[in-house]
Amino acid sequence: MTVEKDGERYSIISGHRRYAALKTLIEAGKLEPDAGIDCIVKTYSDELERTAGNLLANDGQPLTADEWAAEIARLAEILKHEKGFISQIATTLGKSENYVSRLYSTSEKLNDKAKILIKEGKVGMNLALLINKGSKDEALTSLGVQLAAAAKAK
Repeated sequence: MTVEKDGERYSIISGHRRYAALKTLIEAGKLEPDAGIDCIVKTYSDELERTAGNLLANDGQPLTADEWAAEIARLAEILKHEKGFISQIATTLGKSENYVSRLYSTSEKLNDKAKILIKEGKVGMNLALLINKGSKDEALTSLGVQLAAAAKAK
């Protein structure tokens, strides 16, 4: 397991399933509650490094485009006052600037209704990316309506 020390506690970065398995063994009486386990303790210098560590360490299930978009948007909100923040995010996450820029610009144009439809899995972020591909700012003004129509047709 990989953890990060947070005050007096530790937060799991990767190894959530291993932790769940250990809890199951303890509850079943097959492992003592105070049994030690080996962990890698990580220290991060800032939120960008922490998020990149979390995203890149949790590779058991690949992230969807909307999960990447949500994290990129969150990081952009923190870093947008810095020059070249898209490049900084892309480099840290090991993604192309084009990918990060497209996800960020698309997620910025989504209205609340569209974000809910994507989060609920009724339509995918890939549809929003396709609509946004090569478009200008006006192209996604009615994205919520388009996504709602796609969700009804599903």
